[in-house]
Amino acid sequence: MTQGVPVLAENRFDWINCLSCFDRMTKFATAPSLVLLSDYLRDGTCELSCENGHKTIVCLQQFPFEIHFQIGALALLDGYYAESTFAFAKALERFYEFCIKLFTLEDSLPEGFEMAWKSIKKQSERQLGAFIFLYLKRFKECPPIFPDQKITSSLKCSEFRNNVIHEGYLPSKDEAFAYGKMIFEYIQQLIVKLRKEDKDKIQQLTALHLHNLRNKNNTINPTTMGGGGMLFLARDDIEEISFERELESLKQVKIKQQQLQEAK
Repeated sequence: MTQGVPVLAENRFDWINCLSCFDRMTKFATAPSLVLLSDYLRDGTCELSCENGHKTIVCLQQFPFEIHFQIGALALLDGYYAESTFAFAKALERFYEFCIKLFTLEDSLPEGFEMAWKSIKKQSERQLGAFIFLYLKRFKECPPIFPDQKITSSLKCSEFRNNVIHEGYLPSKDEAFAYGKMIFEYIQQLIVKLRKEDKDKIQQLTALHLHNLRNKNNTINPTTMGGGGMLFLARDDIEEISFERELESLKQVKIKQQQLQEAK
């Protein structure tokens, strides 16, 4: 975001300098913050254009689990409950991936990490196993395991997830909400611990994440942006937030954005 440029707080817009324009202080590419960025996302990046048509690649600070959860919340508000459930499930899987990277990080990820990850990339149970034992090695205790509680009177979380993703089950609003809330609270408690114990490593992994995104998109001027979100790692209030309040806040932002679009 640009220093010295007035930010319209009520619009929740981020202002990004166009790196190709000669007069940088008057030529901007604009995009909504992460709350409404899902339409633009491509592998953690989005492509924007300034008024002169110059393209800029924005590399998001958010890790995939943060983005997937935000998309799940947006889908829940929009009434797409199967899509919301799928995104929440992916957020949990990508959170395990984030933790595995964090626990194996030293000055960089170990040589051969990508090859090792490739062998379990499509196998969620193996990812969970890797997370459990790396957490055990790091903290000398078994991690809290995601609770397999009942979502409905007959379906536990694991059955509910599999039925939605593999069997075409169409969840209700209450079911998608309950599933999202459980994943939110599970990830939240682990983020609180990681921020207390491994804050420096989180910053190091974030820098590595952005470096990799910029390298993948070096054909177009890349820039970086942190857009927040319900489970944003950098939130200082992460310990106090609740799923219900964050969802309501997101709903109000969507309403304001819709009003702005209709007023144009």
